[in-house]
Amino acid sequence: MSFAAPFALFALLAVPVVLALHLFRRRYQPRRVAGVFLFAPDAMTARAGRTRTPLVRSPSLWLELAAAAALALWLAGPRLFAFGEPTHLVVVLDDSASMAARGRDGATFAERARRAVRAAATAAGRDAVVTLVRSGPRPTVWLGPRAPMATLDHTLAAYAPKRTHHDVEAALGLARELGGRDATLLFVTDGEAESPPRGFAQRSVGEPLANAAIAHARRVRRDGGERLFVDLLAFAPATMSTELTVREVGTDAVVATRRVELANGKVARFELDLPASDAALEVRLGEDALALDSSCLLLAEPVRRVRIGVRLPAEAARALELGHAVRALGETVALAVGDDADLLVRDASGTAAGAEAVVEVVVAPGAEPVEAWVGPFLLDKRHPLLRGISLEGVVWSAGQPAAPGRGLVFAGERALLAEEHLDGERLRVTLDLAPARSNLTTSPDWPILLSNLVAAARARLAGAAQVNVRLGDAITWRRRRADEGQDLRLLGPSGAASLGVGSRVVTFEPVEAGEHRLLRGDEEQQRFAVNFVDARESDLRTCAAVELAAEPLPVADVEAKARAEVRGERERQALALLLLLLVALDWLVLAPRTGAEARA
Repeated sequence: MSFAAPFALFALLAVPVVLALHLFRRRYQPRRVAGVFLFAPDAMTARAGRTRTPLVRSPSLWLELAAAAALALWLAGPRLFAFGEPTHLVVVLDDSASMAARGRDGATFAERARRAVRAAATAAGRDAVVTLVRSGPRPTVWLGPRAPMATLDHTLAAYAPKRTHHDVEAALGLARELGGRDATLLFVTDGEAESPPRGFAQRSVGEPLANAAIAHARRVRRDGGERLFVDLLAFAPATMSTELTVREVGTDAVVATRRVELANGKVARFELDLPASDAALEVRLGEDALALDSSCLLLAEPVRRVRIGVRLPAEAARALELGHAVRALGETVALAVGDDADLLVRDASGTAAGAEAVVEVVVAPGAEPVEAWVGPFLLDKRHPLLRGISLEGVVWSAGQPAAPGRGLVFAGERALLAEEHLDGERLRVTLDLAPARSNLTTSPDWPILLSNLVAAARARLAGAAQVNVRLGDAITWRRRRADEGQDLRLLGPSGAASLGVGSRVVTFEPVEAGEHRLLRGDEEQQRFAVNFVDARESDLRTCAAVELAAEPLPVADVEAKARAEVRGERERQALALLLLLLVALDWLVLAPRTGAEARA
């Protein structure tokens, strides 16, 4: 039960007033006497004032008490059906990174959002319940559902928006589902809007601001050093001036600094030559409205060297010129020692790859008769192994039978190059090729094919494919076969740990920027740098301060509210009739006594 006017319940004080009147009322019983003069003078003198007398539980007492209670309830306006539950406030908080921007008054948009939610909570009342939904690619119920209002401040204190751009419709839909028909819905964001989302009141707490951001940063190893590539963007009505600083993490030594001028909406590219270092580098811009996109942490990418093993007859190895090709591929490949190979090149009669080899290339000249084909060949050019390959001018010779597996290169219906996936992770590529009778190894396509095979092997190496990722992208870690089944956890800069998904290839989804540590038990496996890069969130020019009321309820909801109000009025009418009935009964009870006293 709730009341339209709760303060009217103070009218229940009439109940003790009625009791007091009955306790202190002078009661005289009529007595017939021959003459008043027979009584002594002092017996005829009434005592001054009223004194407490025993309470007589008469029907009049009960009727008057019930009438006083009915009057108080009628004034308070009880609602037994229309408002049977407390007010439910459902708030959707925009968790995008732009909400962390700092306005001209020194307050961040997030601080303004906290104040807006607290104001809505105060308007809802102390007895209201609250549900907080935080937007994101997968929205989350941050508080509640239907949590006590006293828990709101503690939760809001932890509000630190930092997500990349995302659609808030999923969060709004979740809020509508949790709130139902009678909830008060509020959407707190920083963007401008002509109308609020359906059913929501909208409170925009932003303002248009100028901002500069790091759009891209990458460090690449070069001979004798490194090269740093940085792209900057400015979102401002005029040219912005800022300072680009590169520091070495740990020593805080300044590696490079440069004053830059940024034009609105145009990418400014910078290349810096740096000495080779395994230390982490921090790229930072000068202070502006949004700090999250003004810094970038870059770890040194580990060298993922692919070890190539060769198990071919000497004549076939010379025809393929693998030694020269390995040297041409640079420091990222090396000839394997013994069976310790990641990419194994063997003939069809050789043994299969060892436990550590992730890609094996089988060169199968085939048996007589040997046929020769001259292009054009049919290629699956979407496949990564054939990227950049045309086979123009190539004479391809092969014997019988055709290459097993999924064909990638065809001469008519004959598959000349095919692939097979072994136990889900390993790759076998079969070259139906007689090297001594073909010119493939002397064409420009041969080193490209070998490079693509090396890239396929590198992608399957244990460890991390890359250690510098963007916020919103996944971190992947490929286990060694011996490490399968062991728990891995990713420890973020705030100390929050998350578990990965997958068995051989484990995937993590970081939710905060900064340095992350991958742990197996207490042993650190790798460090990752997660950086915020999102031009849509860095553009603060469309932020605004807007307050929009909720749109009118649908017709069905309006009718439901009207029916609830009618039920409330019927309850007041019933109480009014009850009050009149009680007063009439009290009058009927007291009427005979009043008449008797009058006749006496």
